[in-house]
Amino acid sequence: MPNWCEGYIRIMGEWEDILSFLTNDLDLPDGGTKEDIEVNFPYYDDKHAFEIDISNYGAHIRGTRRGFILPINEVFYKRRESPDVIALPSKFAWDIDVEGLRKLSEERSLNFRIYAFESGMQFNRYIEILKGKITKNDTIKFKDYEWECIDPYKGG
Repeated sequence: MPNWCEGYIRIMGEWEDILSFLTNDLDLPDGGTKEDIEVNFPYYDDKHAFEIDISNYGAHIRGTRRGFILPINEVFYKRRESPDVIALPSKFAWDIDVEGLRKLSEERSLNFRIYAFESGMQFNRYIEILKGKITKNDTIKFKDYEWECIDPYKGG
């Protein structure tokens, strides 16, 4: 069983590219059904807002080694001035798959940023990928993890 590096992944880009990511780049884990990932547009055919519901086991991020969006219940996002940003709870086994996210960023013209916590091995990760280029790839270590880390019991 892995330790989990866990935090919110923020996704920035054009609205259509974010929607494409949500509908094409989230795979169902073993035992999942198509209904486990729902992207709904509450205002009929108007795609200026959406609700996302990921149930049961969450969703695998395509192209990553054991990177997942955690289950969420009807989170609502509304389009804003371009570029748009959404944040989804995520976890990665052992560490963040930076190269997998880099390739996905390049392919989808999206930016990714994640600050994640790994309480078992007591480190944090700060990753930023802008249109396929890794601009931050930091591992943060602490002398006293439980005292210095802002969320010492997340992940692990």
